[in-house]
Amino acid sequence: MKNLAPLKRYGQNFLVDQNISKKIIESALIEKEDLILEIGPGKGALTKYLVKLPNDYFGIEVDRGLYDLLCKEFEKDLALCGKKIILADVLETDLGFIEKKVNVISNLPYNIASLIIVKMIKENIYLKSMTLMIQKEMSQRLFAMPGAKEYGRLSVLVQNFFEGSIIFEVKESCFYPKPKVRSVVIRLIPKSDFYEKRLYFIDFENFLKRVFSQPRKIIKNVLTEKYIRIFSETNTDLLHLRPEQIDPETYWRIFRLSKERTL
Repeated sequence: MKNLAPLKRYGQNFLVDQNISKKIIESALIEKEDLILEIGPGKGALTKYLVKLPNDYFGIEVDRGLYDLLCKEFEKDLALCGKKIILADVLETDLGFIEKKVNVISNLPYNIASLIIVKMIKENIYLKSMTLMIQKEMSQRLFAMPGAKEYGRLSVLVQNFFEGSIIFEVKESCFYPKPKVRSVVIRLIPKSDFYEKRLYFIDFENFLKRVFSQPRKIIKNVLTEKYIRIFSETNTDLLHLRPEQIDPETYWRIFRLSKERTL
């Protein structure tokens, strides 16, 4: 594909190792009924394999230059029914029109990876799984346990909605330009109660924003009286913990109790 300089504003680091591309796709648990969603196809390192599959394919590319190159490079494949790339910002794109099971397979732009993951929780789609290349540091935030320095609001959100794991690491030499950080490929699979929880996502996210707005303070000095009362009824010791010391399941339990009492 034609040489096109990476743009910093889009967080572009192009995957150039075909073996890694194949390994990502092999790890993606693709089934014949899945619609494959690729966010940020870039120069097509994954695209050239994904569009050859019998599955429906939908790509979203924000960079006009790359979009034009992708459309030209894969013109014959994209002419087939069920395969399409659009020029758009995924964060501003409503994906609710997709009716099939969605299997997200992407090398995410590192500067907005967390925003994309959160968006995919909120989207009104049947999300089957996500196989994503992200910055290793980001994966540590996603999967951090209570008490770890990386543990925070994003950890609580992701661990309440997904079963997640790191599949493998990717060296800097597999990209152009070489990033200054190590990368990993992760898998996120929605939990059994994913769709029930999604109904309350915005309120839950706002609750967590409030909790983690002052991470060095103990819980009883951060929350309103309503939440303090519920924390106290659940376990009085929780009131004397900092936000990063409380596990994801407890946050969801407290949140749901608060919602039930307002019905």
